[in-house]
Amino acid sequence: MRSSWDKMADHAATRRRRRSQASTTRNRVLQRHADQTLQVAAVEHRTDRTEQARALRSTQEADAAGFTAGTAAELARLTELLRTAAGESPRDLAWFRRNVPEDAPPTLDDLAAPPRPEWSQYAPPPPGLFGRRRYERSLLSARADLDDALARHDRTLEHGLAELMAQHHARAEHTRRVHETIGTTSRPR
Repeated sequence: MRSSWDKMADHAATRRRRRSQASTTRNRVLQRHADQTLQVAAVEHRTDRTEQARALRSTQEADAAGFTAGTAAELARLTELLRTAAGESPRDLAWFRRNVPEDAPPTLDDLAAPPRPEWSQYAPPPPGLFGRRRYERSLLSARADLDDALARHDRTLEHGLAELMAQHHARAEHTRRVHETIGTTSRPR
């Protein structure tokens, strides 16, 4: 059976990832709200601007309520974890050094990659009255271009993920070495 200390270590790694993803999501939502506010301000007709401002405010309030609920849920999880851990016997410092939680390995969600190419970016214009054969040739060329772009995009993702994994492994190794060094230098003599 896992102790609450183990649960705390797991929770810390998971929480770091969640916090990063929540921050990214929150920044996107805030940017969207800022863009929508500018759009509402640009509306010339006063009545339309008022109606759009009300709709925007209700959207912003709903998003704020969602952020508040997420924060309250995280606070409840941390409070429960603290209560559980307070009831257990303390561990020695060497145990903590051996069980340093490692950050979760990166995923494709952690990559800041360009958007995936789409067919609409490569689709040729529809044929005119007498351009059917030319359209079919350009259609084949567009499909080949899209396939090349998709292959380049996938290679970029693979390369980026490999770099993130290498950085992750280097950080983990550095952390392990630091903890081993601290563990050997802090032993009583």
